[in-house]
Amino acid sequence: MITGSPCRRFPARKEFFLSLPGVMIAVAIYTFVHGTTRLIASNNLGEDDPLDNLLVQTLANGYTTEHGPLYNWLLWLLQQVMGHGPASFLVLKYSLLTGVAAFIFLITRRLTGSPWWAFIAVESLAAVYQTFWRLHEGFTHRVGTMFLIMATLWAAIQLAEHGRWRDTLLFSLLIGLGLLSEHWFIAFFIALLLAGSLQPQIRERLFSARLLACLPLTLLIAAPYLLWLSGEPQRLNELVATYRPDLASHSPAGMLAGARDALLLPILVLAPWIFIVPATFPGIWRGLWQAPSPADGGVNLLRWLRDMLLLQLFGLVLIKGLLFAHSNYAVHGLLPMFLPTVIWLTAKISESQPSPGRIKAFMIILLAFTATAYGMRAGNLFVQEPFCSRCRWGIPYAELANDIRARGFSDGLLITNSVQTGGNLRPYFPQARIEIAGQSTGSIPTGQSLAIVWTTNNGKLDGEKELQQLLTEYRITKQPDIKHFPWQHHWREPGYRDAAWGIVLAPPAATEFDTH
Repeated sequence: MITGSPCRRFPARKEFFLSLPGVMIAVAIYTFVHGTTRLIASNNLGEDDPLDNLLVQTLANGYTTEHGPLYNWLLWLLQQVMGHGPASFLVLKYSLLTGVAAFIFLITRRLTGSPWWAFIAVESLAAVYQTFWRLHEGFTHRVGTMFLIMATLWAAIQLAEHGRWRDTLLFSLLIGLGLLSEHWFIAFFIALLLAGSLQPQIRERLFSARLLACLPLTLLIAAPYLLWLSGEPQRLNELVATYRPDLASHSPAGMLAGARDALLLPILVLAPWIFIVPATFPGIWRGLWQAPSPADGGVNLLRWLRDMLLLQLFGLVLIKGLLFAHSNYAVHGLLPMFLPTVIWLTAKISESQPSPGRIKAFMIILLAFTATAYGMRAGNLFVQEPFCSRCRWGIPYAELANDIRARGFSDGLLITNSVQTGGNLRPYFPQARIEIAGQSTGSIPTGQSLAIVWTTNNGKLDGEKELQQLLTEYRITKQPDIKHFPWQHHWREPGYRDAAWGIVLAPPAATEFDTH
């Protein structure tokens, strides 16, 4: 354990914010400010929200082979109370973020023995672009995976140090939940086990008869998704195809690009914080990779964390870089796996015993990022240009919904060619079934109508061939009416920008209609 406090002691009322409840309250206030600002600015959904808003129209054991359904299940539960608008997404996202901060605090405090450094580790998220900006713009399943990885890491530490039955049960429970999140969790879990196996004391606890006895609990939790995956050969084939390398198509240049990205992206995913740390604390380079054994002969947590991160990096280079030759993928996909780097480096900063002046400068930088990021977010939400280009917060989905409702549609089947359009229309038509063209069931219940809403580009309908095929399937002879909707702004003149969709409605079906 690394001991020592980086700052002088504050009065007890201020030290409250250096406790777990205090940190959680501070993060909750931060998320409340961001969430409230977001709801005041726009009722539109975030970047990644529309797809999940469409998926959770039904509660299912699985939705896609790309990730598990746990986030969708939680969202479905929230929407039964909060409706289908952005509030449910924000409550879920920011609750999970508060949990992430709590586990970062707990683990860092355990490693350093200092609540001060634990607080600094949490505040460090303010200087990571993916958490101070991208998380607010999008992130659905990703923030859930972040939470489960941090919770599982904490549970693993408890199990390694204490080995109680309750620690084993909690660890098994979290593994099962992790299997219901993004598949990156599995990569993290393998690295966690391999790194732990390098220390006899940890190996004894992680590969024990107790943990094996709890395996049914893990499988029981993951069973709905595992059964869903195996329920149709197409799903298994899709999953296998995703993780089967196409060696025949590899080239030395492609493998080199894959290895390059596998080395660089884990660093870039934590930028700019990961560059600020060595610039502010140059002493961190001394003994950066060292992990001295604890004086009490206990578990070497710092070594375990270091080895886990190195194994993740090695696995990324070997498997994703060289075996699959993947490159140019989204950097934020790596955030859940490499988020523990914040804890490890914070512990190494503490170990280097920096001067109070450097710590103060670092905190000023972190607080400046917090304030600047909020200002930029507010500009993005309220001012829009030049803070954004697409400016999804200003797209007039509410006006589009009002127009569709005025044409006589309230429930039935609404088909669109755009996930963004469909997901953002769902809050306005809670009784309707909204489907994406090409994925539609084709069924219209008796007495319910059909609405087709189609995106446009430069005044022309997108995907004309697909649209005409859809109209033919539903025996609609009328062509969509292209309607322009002016953007609304808090102080600019209405219509400074506009959006257009093609809209056509079919009358209520006299009998149940099925195109299949």
